[in-house]
Amino acid sequence: MIGFALLISGSFPIGTVISRQIDPVALTFMRFVLAASILGVSLFLRGKMQRQYFKKPWRFILLGACFSFYFVFMFEALKTASPVATSSIFTLLPFLALFLDFLIFR
Repeated sequence: MIGFALLISGSFPIGTVISRQIDPVALTFMRFVLAASILGVSLFLRGKMQRQYFKKPWRFILLGACFSFYFVFMFEALKTASPVATSSIFTLLPFLALFLDFLIFR
């Protein structure tokens, strides 16, 4: 948990510096390619890669698109907003999801 907190707390100031030098779409694309490669190799080496995962790829495309939009907009926001303000939005997103769940499904 502490490692996760350290990674998150450092990602916003670093993201501020990087987002001003690299296009947010290109940066998000590079992050997703790197993450997918690491995850794919890890699954393959542990023998957990299964054909059934590739039968309905729209699920992964939809989930990846949601995360992609979030990260592109986050990097765009880091160009103008402070890292503290952006990280507070990141921290409050689970509570926002809970609130919307309550409003929609009550």
